[in-house]
Amino acid sequence: MRETVRPVPQTSAHDSELGPFFKALSDATRREILALLERRERNVTEIVRRFNLTQPTISRHLQVLREARLVCCERRGQHMVYRLNPETLAGAASSFFGRFSRCRGLGFGANANTLNSPPELTSVTRSRTHHRFRFER
Repeated sequence: MRETVRPVPQTSAHDSELGPFFKALSDATRREILALLERRERNVTEIVRRFNLTQPTISRHLQVLREARLVCCERRGQHMVYRLNPETLAGAASSFFGRFSRCRGLGFGANANTLNSPPELTSVTRSRTHHRFRFER
């Protein structure tokens, strides 16, 4: 029995924006930083204390998260303070998973045309054991 191969869909402009998103999420340390920032904003020193890594290493991880727009930062005195950017996280997830018809019924893709336009969410929660985000309506 021969399997029919369907043509690969053309990539959209959003695909290039998803690259940094998936790069950021590909590392366990960065996922842990996101989970840490979900609770509250923190300065670099507070983040470094939670890991057995050097400050320059954590700063490189934070740079990748900033490039993916998953975190925002601002200078407060001598400290850089970081916070989670849930709109980008939700928008990128919706943009990617929304292209799959089986995910649309789960709330992905129907309302999201860009990374900056996530679906209406009542909450975004993180499962502690698997570090997966669950979107609730």
